Amino acid sequence: MLNPEISHKQRKFLESKSRYVVYRGGLGSGKTRILCYKAIVNALNKRKQLMVSSTYSQLRDSVLATFVEVLPLFGLVEDVDYTINKSDMDLCLRGTMIHMRSAEIGNKLRGINCHDVLIDEARNMRNDSVFLILIGRMRMSEDGQCLLCTTPRGKDWVYKLGLDATCELITQKTEENPFLPRKYIEDLRRKYTSQYAKQELDAEVIEMSAGVIRSSWFIEVPYVKPTQGVRAWDLSVSIKTHADFIGGTLMFMQGTRICIGNIVHGRFEYPDLRQKIIDTARYDGKNVHIIIEEAGQQKGFIDDLKSIPELRGYVIKAIRPKGDKYARAMPWASRAQLGGVVVCQAEWNSAFYDECDAFTADMQHDHDDQIDATSMAYQALTEPVGSSSRVNLY
Repeated sequence: MLNPEISHKQRKFLESKSRYVVYRGGLGSGKTRILCYKAIVNALNKRKQLMVSSTYSQLRDSVLATFVEVLPLFGLVEDVDYTINKSDMDLCLRGTMIHMRSAEIGNKLRGINCHDVLIDEARNMRNDSVFLILIGRMRMSEDGQCLLCTTPRGKDWVYKLGLDATCELITQKTEENPFLPRKYIEDLRRKYTSQYAKQELDAEVIEMSAGVIRSSWFIEVPYVKPTQGVRAWDLSVSIKTHADFIGGTLMFMQGTRICIGNIVHGRFEYPDLRQKIIDTARYDGKNVHIIIEEAGQQKGFIDDLKSIPELRGYVIKAIRPKGDKYARAMPWASRAQLGGVVVCQAEWNSAFYDECDAFTADMQHDHDDQIDATSMAYQALTEPVGSSSRVNLY
């Protein structure tokens, strides 16, 4: 068997004999990879494994993909040493099973008995209900282990587990992974606010309450009509027949700085929202692209916009947002913290500042329509032309 390269902290995780082991790491610290290593080593020792992710897509795109990548590093050959049933998400390694399951199936996990349980990115499970089901599956030996890998998210259930006397906590910062390119880490630090970097890169437990985006970071400037830019609309559930909050952010470059030129915000019923987008587009001009989130619930609205005669000649684009609302806001918020975002002085400023100051990582705030629209605008403005996450509708 080959000996894949691992860091000191990863080796400590592999060699731990504790009943519960939490590997708390920053982005790129090899969490899923070391979890797969542990499952492979255990299975080669004839221990049946149950590996769980919060969603099926995470299981398929991260866990299964990592297994496919790392199995050859152990000198293991497909159809000789192992087989993968992608329909059932089962990996049979020299006669021993590694079951891959989604936490979405909940109580159905009760049907599997195993030696060890492994949980990938445990913070994505909002509470310990699935964890409590899983530890009841470790009934095939006295020395069963529950091993969890996660990036921290405040003082959640994984944090509390790490304080338990029966649990060994191993923490690795992103930059402690010797196999990562330095430019990768430097780029992330530039894009993250200081607090977010402490959580996502330094693996620190940070209570992300209100104030993670501060209005004091923004520099106010007089309004200048852009020669080109984007107007992104966070329609949320506003395509329903009743009025709901929407946000529409105009963003463009002003020298080397990002400029938030205007934000439309308010409650609109469908006909009024439609007209608001038309009127705003006329004011912005045809050099400002109209950006709409590409989501199933918005498709009918996008099709409607395409059919409006008044919008002929305008560029309308659908965009697929990346990550959750908090992660999407971090690139432009980080830029603002460094003085790289200006805001055009206007009456709408105070409502935007109030929303920024109230914004929380745990989504306990009341509204984020303006912030989400700003995140979409930033993504559309800064992504390279031809990016797969953009879909040109006109």
